[in-house]
Amino acid sequence: MVLFLATLKTYDYVSENVGLKLSTKIELFKKQNVSYPADLSSIKESANLNLIEKIFFNRVRYKVSEDDYELRTINLLNKERTYDQDTEEWE
Repeated sequence: MVLFLATLKTYDYVSENVGLKLSTKIELFKKQNVSYPADLSSIKESANLNLIEKIFFNRVRYKVSEDDYELRTINLLNKERTYDQDTEEWE
């Protein structure tokens, strides 16, 4: 039970870090290029992610519209989560 809780806590910590790094890099890309990136491949190269963060990064789904973007993933309990840019956390 303790191992399961530690795994969930670690997963939440890693997901928060990756979400923050992605949103920061996406906003920086928008400032430099006037629009959001079409996909996350250019962001992945410049994000400086460690091995565990790369595994989580591969689970993130990115959807872009003209004036906004959305990051979605599925957590360990198979529940879909969306990244909120204002509070900088997964909901």
